[in-house]
Amino acid sequence: MGHVVRMLSLAQRMSDERAQVCFAMRADCGSAIAAVQDAGFAVRPIAPGSSFERLAAEDAADLIGIAHERDAAVVVVDHYGADREYFAALARAGIAAGAIDDLADRDLRSAGWILNPSPAFEASAYPDTPRENLLLGPAYALLREPFARARAASGRVFEANDHRVLVTFGGGETRRYRDAVVVALREREPSIEVEQPERFGASEMARLMLWADVSVNAGGQTCWELCCLGVPMIVWSIADNQRMNARAVGSFGAGEDLGVWSDDASPANSATAVLRLLRQPQRRRTMSACGMKLVDGMGAARAAREILRRSFA
Repeated sequence: MGHVVRMLSLAQRMSDERAQVCFAMRADCGSAIAAVQDAGFAVRPIAPGSSFERLAAEDAADLIGIAHERDAAVVVVDHYGADREYFAALARAGIAAGAIDDLADRDLRSAGWILNPSPAFEASAYPDTPRENLLLGPAYALLREPFARARAASGRVFEANDHRVLVTFGGGETRRYRDAVVVALREREPSIEVEQPERFGASEMARLMLWADVSVNAGGQTCWELCCLGVPMIVWSIADNQRMNARAVGSFGAGEDLGVWSDDASPANSATAVLRLLRQPQRRRTMSACGMKLVDGMGAARAAREILRRSFA
């Protein structure tokens, strides 16, 4: 669901720039399609593809048809399975297409441009792509507009008796991680206040992040939202594609990277780390400042303007 969230952020900012936006999505992604439609955007279904892990050149046929039908000036592709062959097929069809990425683990030289908001990567991660075609770093973090608005209204303070904890591991099948952490926290310290959102919208999530003194979360898109609002965080990787984000959060001082999730040990380790961090207001203050310096909440607007400038130059 993180991919849908960040693409919605970009789509809204493109709409603000008077662009007409349509989503092309796998026909079997019902909940994701509903989220996009609820946000007011049109959706055209496409075939799932020969493999979810890797999109072959022939898998681009539906997208090419939709792009030609709508006379699209630019196509933005956010799929870990899209690589050189897929983008080459789009280019042969006369379609200007760019990639949203945060792994730098595949050949994307056929993409017209690459946007990677993770602070973990520099231009050397894409040696075959000209530097002018790279939009790199947290300046391009694709956050929803309510987070930038909430940041302007925040007045976070840090005290030794703070006790409010946000536990969120994203959408999809993640409830077991969240529930396990909540149980461990309440067993260790019943006085702690815990919020565990499941399907809150952007405005509600921003409000909860402003409320929280500490967050326990996965290493996905949520990390950049928490950084924007200065929430100190305990980060777990529950998927391989989250490791680089989690490490970046730790290395830049915005949170504590506890590594790869383990059902046996991670709930108790989460509780220990949270209680330790709550007793360290100065450390949390430093984490908060590092996170807010890293992500300012305006990345989606920057990305939209830059992508559209390239498309209509």
